[in-house]
Amino acid sequence: MLIESSKLFFTRSDYINILSSQNLETAIGYLGEKFLASEIGKLTGIHRVSLIDVYNALDKGYRGILQSLLSQARDEERSIADKILWLLSSLDLYLSLNALTAGVKPPLMASPLPLLIPEIPDPMNIYILKEILPVELHGLVKEYINKRSIQLQQIIRALDSLAMKVDKLKYYELSVLVNLLHDMQLLKACILYPEVRQLQPRILSLNPADFYENCGKSIREVSIMLSKDRPFAVVFSEAINDSLKFSSGIEALDLGVYTGLHYLASLILQKTIIEKTCRLMLKLLGQYVFLKLVFTVAGSGLYRQEASVFISKWVT
Repeated sequence: MLIESSKLFFTRSDYINILSSQNLETAIGYLGEKFLASEIGKLTGIHRVSLIDVYNALDKGYRGILQSLLSQARDEERSIADKILWLLSSLDLYLSLNALTAGVKPPLMASPLPLLIPEIPDPMNIYILKEILPVELHGLVKEYINKRSIQLQQIIRALDSLAMKVDKLKYYELSVLVNLLHDMQLLKACILYPEVRQLQPRILSLNPADFYENCGKSIREVSIMLSKDRPFAVVFSEAINDSLKFSSGIEALDLGVYTGLHYLASLILQKTIIEKTCRLMLKLLGQYVFLKLVFTVAGSGLYRQEASVFISKWVT
């Protein structure tokens, strides 16, 4: 199993150094001693490094490290970790397939989907997805192949099926986190598609009455609702509030979710080997999103102070 070493994880100082860089060429130098060195090294010969170049290098580096982590895991560990990855990615897959139909590319800055599917296939070659996706998502792809569209009920059903794979009795802390993640994905679906409320999805962690009352409301109103729920939900509320300082769009919710997962996984997933594998995976995904944030800030020059405060608070 991978070890939580200094080569694998970034410190608060590493992020602050990237944020203080005056250009991307200087910023990528702070990745040279990490596991990303080989991918970042390919950028050093580029005269003017673009943010897309950095994103692509991060995607390749984190795709490799996640594959390494899962390849070393036993069958049950790998199966549960894979279900959590797709629980995080299913709604992004739904958005991406719909975007393909419309001929546009969806924003996926805070998503593990590029790590699981390097390029969303062309609609003409969509059949290859069945070889990549877990069985819980085959119905979604089948509907897309047959109709070139997907009903929201399909994604809600898939989220339910994926979340149910974590045994509450064997892995209580992990199941608590997964159930809350399931509900956070439903809240994201509500913000994007208010008609989700009419489908009455099953709520696994949050107060159902509060969920339905806030389904379709703004990210800020959702954050207020979370602040009044159980302690773990309050962590997500605080992370989302801090993320809103960078964006008022769905990206703020995504950043808040990955920040909350990174923090809570570090705090509670300590007991079984499966929990430790999932903790490492969720910490890596949080770090992946943090790096995209700080490089975006370094490349644009905007929100440096806000990003520094954010990192100082959430990176332990």
